[in-house]
This record gives sequence, structure tokens and C-alpha cells, in this order.
Amino acid sequence: MRMLFTTTSGAGHFLPLVPLADAACAAGHDVGVAAPAESTGMVEGVGHRHLPFGGVPPDDPRRGAVFGALPTLPQMEAMTLVGREIFGRLNTSYALPDMVRTVHSWRPDVVISDAAELAGGLAAEAADVPSMRVHPGLASRTDFDAAIASGVVELRAELGLPADPDGRLLRVPPQVAYFPEELDEPAPGAAPVLRIRDPRHVAGAGGAREDAVYVTLGSEAASMPFFADTLRAAVAAVTAAGLAAVVTTGRDGDPAVLADIPGDVRAERWVDPSVVLPIVRAVVCHAGAGTTLAALAAGLPVVAVPLFAEQPLNAARIAAVDAGVVVLPGPDLAARLESAVRAVTAEAPPGAARMAAAMAALPDVSAALAVAEGLVRR
Repeated sequence: MRMLFTTTSGAGHFLPLVPLADAACAAGHDVGVAAPAESTGMVEGVGHRHLPFGGVPPDDPRRGAVFGALPTLPQMEAMTLVGREIFGRLNTSYALPDMVRTVHSWRPDVVISDAAELAGGLAAEAADVPSMRVHPGLASRTDFDAAIASGVVELRAELGLPADPDGRLLRVPPQVAYFPEELDEPAPGAAPVLRIRDPRHVAGAGGAREDAVYVTLGSEAASMPFFADTLRAAVAAVTAAGLAAVVTTGRDGDPAVLADIPGDVRAERWVDPSVVLPIVRAVVCHAGAGTTLAALAAGLPVVAVPLFAEQPLNAARIAAVDAGVVVLPGPDLAARLESAVRAVTAEAPPGAARMAAAMAALPDVSAALAVAEGLVRR
């Protein structure tokens, strides 16, 4: 079969597609990845064919207007604005012409999209090609689906597709996610979700761990003005608690910003989580989906410092299942983080082990591949 995977920009959106794309290749299917033009290195770096489409130029004034407005808005209004205007209207309007041409010329049997990337699903629907959505994080967010759907009302009309202002049709294709159900908290009436285990997330080794904590703010925060101060506060908190800090700054972050922090600080632009997580005692992070899942799969408590996007929602769920604690950005961040780090390393919250067990019990990626194959065979 020919399987087209589609993703918006950013590793956090693309990487959740990789296990399924790898499984498809291993099964002998022809795989292509449609992603913004600047994603060539990311896609080809993991061995897949890149089919580029147009992305939003960084200097598009509409993008700047959205991000300029965010600091003045309450959290949920800000997330709705980003969903509607960035993931819905802007990203999709730039991607859709190339995506329609790719579906027409490459002729995939099935389209498998990052759940925040809508052009692939629209092009598939217009061409009567079956599709599937893969959620990088929480899969039960009908509010986010409604927000992004409201941004493509005009584009659906231009393609001759039925109206879907509330995102109901986004839930018709099969949905795949990595968050276990307890962590995700499905809303009443939510569409069924196939929850699978990410093979890249290693279970806890069960042996002795170092007196160390893994610290990361993800791959996107390094370009933001608050990055250095927030990272410094997190690392200073860990060392003040008498623990070593194993830090990844992200490829765009500079480890030199941590040079004057006393204590045992081991900082790199990139640290392989599969090597680090089995040997540390906790994770201090931004509550991004990938980091959250990797930490919980390893049975580690999370100290979450949510910064933007869906991170506050993820952080709230971490606290709700008693797998960690949330420390909001703001004054005295280092002191508040130190207290949280001391607490979770003195006695791990019981939800961390519970989440690790729940994730280990999920079916592997072959279950999702079987669903995708079944869409073509119908």
C-alpha cells in the first residue's frame, strides 16, 4: 500500500508519526511524509521520504498578530485563538494547494495525519481517500478540534466539502493516541481512540538510580524570550536540592547559559531520553506531550512547569493522576521548584508507577498499522 503521513512543523508533531511510519515501511508499504519545506532534515534524518508543502512564512503579519495577542488573553482564549488562526486558518491555507497536488499525483491509499495538521485530511476527504489521525498528546480535546475546524470553514467550502464548523467530522476517521485513558480523561461522548505504546519510550529499569534529575524545556522554547531564565531556575532548583542536573537545552539552546550555576550540571543541546531516564529520579519539564509520555513510561515523577500551548492541560492531568506536581512560572520560581523537586524525590507520587504500568499494558504500534491497512481493504 502507499501511505502518506502528513504533519505540521515541529518535532513534537512529526515524531509521534514516526513509529507508525517505521512500522509501515517494515511491513513493505510505500511511505511518504508531507511536511513543510523546512522539515527536510527532520524527515529524511529518520529515513523517510519528504514530500514538501508550503509553510507559513515567519514574517506573515497574521502570525505575528496572533502571537502578539497571546500574553493579554486568558489561557483557554489563547489556545482557541492559536487553534483557529494558526493550526486552522494559516497553516492549512498555506499547505493545502501542495497537499491537494500531492494526493492527486502520489495517489496514496491512505492518509495518516498529525491531529493538528488539517490539510492532509481535507485533501484526502476531497479525493475520497481514507484517513487516520494521530494525536501527539491529549486525544479527548474536542474544544481544540472545534477551534481548528472553525479556521477552515472557507477552505472546506472551496473544496466542495460539507460544513464542519464544530469539528465533528474530524472525529469520523480512526483516532490514535499514546496517552493512556486515565491520563487523557475522555469526555462523555468522545470518539473512540486506539491507544498504543510508543516503542521509543523505555520502561524503568528497576535498578539503582543516580541522585540526578533530568531537566528539559523541549525543542521549541529555546527561541522564546523566557527560555534562559526559566531553564536557569529549573537547574538551580535541582542543584540546590543536592541533586545532579542532567540537562538538554534543545538544539537551538546554548548550554553556556548554565555555566555559572553551582553544583553538578551536565548540559548538552540534546540528550537521549532512552539513556537518561532509566538512571534519574525525576523529570523537571514543560509538560510537553513527548517528554511527559517518556517520563511516565519510565515510572518517573514529573515536576511540570507549563509554558504555552497545550502544556497547562497536560500539567493539570499529571497532577490529577498524582504522577507529579505543577509549578507555574512566575516569581520565586527556583525556590518553588526546589521544594517540588525535594518532595517528589523524597517520596515518588504513586501515580507515576501507575501510569508506567498503564502505558506498558497498551498494544504496540502494529495495532494502529492494522487499522490503517483495514481502511484500504474495506
